Amino acid sequence: MRIGILHGWMLSGSGSNIYVQNVARTLWKQGHEVHLFCQDRDTARFPFVSNIRIYNSDGSVEETVLRPDGVVVHVPDIGPVLPVFVWDRYPYFEEVIEFPQMSFGALQNYLDSNTDAIATSVQEDELDILHANHAIMMPAIAREVSKRTGIPYLTALHGSALVYAVKDDPTCFEQAVNGLEGASAVLVGNQYFKSQVMEMFAERYPDLSGKIIEVPLGVDTSIFKPTPRNECARVIASSLKDHSEQLIGRDAEQSRTIRQTFYEWIRKGEVPQSVFEFAKQYSQKHPDADLQHRIASIDWEKPVIMFVGRLIPGKGAHDLLIAYYELAKQIQCQLIVVGAGPIREWLEAFAIFRRFGIGSMFEPWLAAAKKLPDSENLLSAAVEWTEGNANSCEPMPDTKVLFTGFLDHTLLQYLLPCADVAVFPSLVPESFGLVTLEAASAGVIPLVTDFSGLRDSALVFEQSIAELAESDLRFSLKVQNRIQTIAHRIEHALTLSKSSALGESLRATCERVYSWQAVTTSLVKVYESIIR
Repeated sequence: MRIGILHGWMLSGSGSNIYVQNVARTLWKQGHEVHLFCQDRDTARFPFVSNIRIYNSDGSVEETVLRPDGVVVHVPDIGPVLPVFVWDRYPYFEEVIEFPQMSFGALQNYLDSNTDAIATSVQEDELDILHANHAIMMPAIAREVSKRTGIPYLTALHGSALVYAVKDDPTCFEQAVNGLEGASAVLVGNQYFKSQVMEMFAERYPDLSGKIIEVPLGVDTSIFKPTPRNECARVIASSLKDHSEQLIGRDAEQSRTIRQTFYEWIRKGEVPQSVFEFAKQYSQKHPDADLQHRIASIDWEKPVIMFVGRLIPGKGAHDLLIAYYELAKQIQCQLIVVGAGPIREWLEAFAIFRRFGIGSMFEPWLAAAKKLPDSENLLSAAVEWTEGNANSCEPMPDTKVLFTGFLDHTLLQYLLPCADVAVFPSLVPESFGLVTLEAASAGVIPLVTDFSGLRDSALVFEQSIAELAESDLRFSLKVQNRIQTIAHRIEHALTLSKSSALGESLRATCERVYSWQAVTTSLVKVYESIIR
């Protein structure tokens, strides 16, 4: 089968980028001819890419041949501006703009540039079907290509486009409906996401429900796999040495300056808004420069709890951090926080206040965050805990919390398997939660908030694995006693983690349900049903 995959962004970083990369790679390995349309200008780094075609604005095409067989990457020339759902910095583009901010002319140029390049490939490469990712703008582009060439297409929906663009912008919403109306099928990852999609589009497009097909997202079980505990220190040290060129995030001198600032705040009894400005001073896309040195301080013979995710209030890392110290009163354990974001230094400040038992700093610490969006809801459990504990806070010198900065899969695949428990305490809905699957694939127990797509993923494991009881992998979103509930759940999970059979069962379930081989086998069945 000749398959065109449409994705307007990069092939690494976000969940949907990883999805596209793995779907393309696995479909090719299964013997299909795959043509991948994206804006990643460095796809030669992927060993599965054979050809790169650059479509110039004058209509010419430049092709680079890397190897005899593999995925063919197509890069339409969309100009110097990259449209996205959430602003970030991207290489090779002079400007990045969120879709709702685009002018009519800029949007039309973006649609036309992609449509022309894709239609050319459909005709010259004789493609059979198009797989368009996200609700905008690839499905609308695929519909126009379909009108020109007759090729059918399906749409795979992901959460970010709906949440950050489609939901609140009329133009984006209408473009999404346009793309959905022409699609032969609409893919969603689980029941929760299906309900969210139907709620958003039911009034405008009531016939959508008949097109929706549930195909889970996947995990690369070939890289996320268990590591024997006695191998962790060696494996992690070796991986950091081999990828030392990535270690260009926050450096040791910046960290010292930040700690000195914290001590100054303690003397003054304040935590100013500038705590959220530190993250602008270093790369948010790389691990800390001194990580190789600091990771050596982890004692892999003691329990390790891990958080992986963006450090923003909605991910709930602050609740986990507070819960860790509650747990550490009972059990000697360590917490590793993997990720970058604007609240990293705010979290680190709490870690210092709590370790030294300076309860008087908790109220200023919370006050600094109360100006963040939706802080009243996102900080509720932390406020409840502070009110009950600020005046009875003892020093905890034996605790260990390590922040790593951002890790991509080249490093995360070595660190994540060395955790005993991975905790994902999100306070805002998650469509799927890919990192929970990565943990399970590595044989690590994932604990999640009991709602949204996180709940759906946890239920698959709880209902499939005999060693797990109901709610073993979940904790309530309710504010009351949330901190203690998380601590108790982790304590129970650490007991469960002593069974090697449970880790094996988690991995086996991932291979059966969530491996990319299983996911693409389901996708091919959908493709075949459309083509027939």
